[in-house]
Amino acid sequence: MSKSFKAEFVYPTEKTGFFSGEKIGSKILKDIKDTGRFNYEGWWPCFFPTTIGFLVTGSREKHNVMTVSCMTVVNADPFMIGFPVFSQGKSPRGDGPRYSMELIQENPEFTINVPYMDKEATKRVTICGTLSGRNGVNKIDKAGFTTIASRHVSPPILKECPLSLECIVHSNIPLGSHNWIIGRVETVVMDESLAKGECQLLWRSMAELIKKGK
Repeated sequence: MSKSFKAEFVYPTEKTGFFSGEKIGSKILKDIKDTGRFNYEGWWPCFFPTTIGFLVTGSREKHNVMTVSCMTVVNADPFMIGFPVFSQGKSPRGDGPRYSMELIQENPEFTINVPYMDKEATKRVTICGTLSGRNGVNKIDKAGFTTIASRHVSPPILKECPLSLECIVHSNIPLGSHNWIIGRVETVVMDESLAKGECQLLWRSMAELIKKGK
């Protein structure tokens, strides 16, 4: 019979010690409550060296955009990507589950849109990651995005992003505070210059992007 395993991490403080994964999660939430953001300058970036993108959910008529910074490829054939969305309890910013989670449950389709990492992207990451569209806030307009109708899903893609993935939800897995969303990619849309290899989308961590925008 296999023994149950509880994850432990080394947490680098003045008194380096071992802390359970549960305490690490509590520390993350405390950082947000105390400072209004994650501790990007410290240990946080080592856990999330992932591409930043914009998640568009909903329908052609009613849609919302949210920043996602923990997305990754989870399968090659068929091509699938995954990312977490806050889904239970009270979020660090004081509201409930993400509005995007509600829209995914209403219509299990979405698009992921990857920007060039410049100062304009930094502003959009902040707008789409800190405001909620639940109370009528149009984050797409506030962020200066232009929507284009997708080919195979209801939520639109974003014109200002050189790479867009049209996806249908394959799995919606409750984990605790978050659901892990896995989407099957139906269509990949990219700028011609990107497709020809004339330019490249460079990876930036959230920490790098925040500093770049200062």
